Amino acid sequence: MPDAIMTCVICESTFVFGEAEQKRCARLGFEDPKRCPECRHKKRKQARDPSPKVRKGKSLFDAIDGESG
Repeated sequence: MPDAIMTCVICESTFVFGEAEQKRCARLGFEDPKRCPECRHKKRKQARDPSPKVRKGKSLFDAIDGESG
């Protein structure tokens, strides 16, 4: 299994998917990575962040106004 040159689906940079990592992923039943190491790190860090999430400008919490209670 030679090293594979992959393209990140997030930042579109190229990265090397090395032979050792390919064997590890195959052994564990993982799919080939779609994100570069930097984007994978950012995704893991974001998933571990305990602060409230905001997506597309909207809070995940419903707003309650004074009248509807």
